[in-house]
Amino acid sequence: MRHGQSAGKVAREAADAGGLAVIDIAMRDIDVPLSELGRQQSLALGDGFAQMPIGQGPEVVLCSPCVRARQGNR
Repeated sequence: MRHGQSAGKVAREAADAGGLAVIDIAMRDIDVPLSELGRQQSLALGDGFAQMPIGQGPEVVLCSPCVRARQGNR
């Protein structure tokens, strides 16, 4: 799984829609947080893992150092 939708993706789509050459986001890519949709996606994934029967969930979880990859937890 990848992280949920990021605020950077939302900003990029807005720039593309407006024909802009610059994406309006003032932070390094690694620091870009999840969008509201991305946060909901993250929570849904966690809920899905929590509902798996014991022994059927993932054995290992690797996490990126990106802020958005660590967001969404409760």
